[in-house]
Amino acid sequence: MGTLHFRIRNSGKGLTEKQTSEIFSRFKIFESSNLKHTGSTGVGLNLTKSLTELLGGEITIESTLGEYVEFNVSLPPMYVNSEKESQATEEETEVSEMLFIPKQKEITILIVEDEKNIRELLKDILLPYYQVREAADGEEALKEVEQKQPDIIISDVLMPKLDGITLTDILKSDERTAHIPVIHISAKNSIEDQINAYNHGTDLYIPKPFHPRHVLSAVENMINKYSLMKEYFKSARSSLIVRDGITMHKEDELLLNKIIKFIEDNIDDESMNPEYYQILTR
Repeated sequence: MGTLHFRIRNSGKGLTEKQTSEIFSRFKIFESSNLKHTGSTGVGLNLTKSLTELLGGEITIESTLGEYVEFNVSLPPMYVNSEKESQATEEETEVSEMLFIPKQKEITILIVEDEKNIRELLKDILLPYYQVREAADGEEALKEVEQKQPDIIISDVLMPKLDGITLTDILKSDERTAHIPVIHISAKNSIEDQINAYNHGTDLYIPKPFHPRHVLSAVENMINKYSLMKEYFKSARSSLIVRDGITMHKEDELLLNKIIKFIEDNIDDESMNPEYYQILTR
């Protein structure tokens, strides 16, 4: 079995030499008027290059400005070892069982991603367990949220029209949507990018390329955490606090602080007596 070669060519305006050298860079958006309508080109091509190299292959580009752009892909033969394939299947089953992910079709997840292939991949990962809705950018996401609030939002960062960071700012500044957990999945995975996202209110940041198990575990953990918080604040336990090993109600702590402050303010008043307690409890 030989190496697989295929090429994709389109006729058109082509690319400059500089654009050709940068075409596989993450989040490179060309400012040329020739490409102004292409949106975010870098993520998909960078991911394609990574996947090709992961398979031991190679992807190259040729272009003549004003004429064409051509991508050439070569993939080496891949031999299937039935014993290893069986072992891998067993391992995947074990890992799937380790996740303990119940089907929760009452949970709705909104996927916000301008790259259709990645959006479809996330949908395939989540759909067996949850209800899934989709939006191609931040503006569409806001319209979806107005129609029906999701339980979790999974959003890309760099998108046309309205990016993921601005979307999060809008959601977190509105008391009606501030409670919705936001998970960012992005190829912008530097520490600065992640810190910036957290500063704007994201609840979790997952770098691309991501593993399906990572996404499922993150979503399940987020659901469990918010469910526990909701139950806690609905219960009587939320009114209890612990100070110096002593459990008390918040109202008791307020009264105790009030009494301590009153005593400190009136410590020199010789007329202070137990009747002052009535003043404190009014």
